[in-house]
Amino acid sequence: MTSKYETSCCLGTPSCRVRTLTAIDPVVSLDGESVDLRIHSAPGFTYTVEVSKDLATRNKAGDPVTATSASLTFELDPSDGERLFLRARRSP
Repeated sequence: MTSKYETSCCLGTPSCRVRTLTAIDPVVSLDGESVDLRIHSAPGFTYTVEVSKDLATRNKAGDPVTATSASLTFELDPSDGERLFLRARRSP
């Protein structure tokens, strides 16, 4: 089940599709070899990004980050150019 503080997006090749499930409002941009995921955040809350290639298995993309401002940017490396599914989660 998805909480109201999660968001999911799918990065396809060559276009990017974003599906928002909550008020985190993701913005995905391609920057050369990396992908930047920017989300709205609230100071004091912790955010985690999970990555999946098949929606069955998810792995954390780095360590959880505690927000100190109204937005956070995560830099991701889509190593093989395949489709990636991303999920950002907020926890207290």
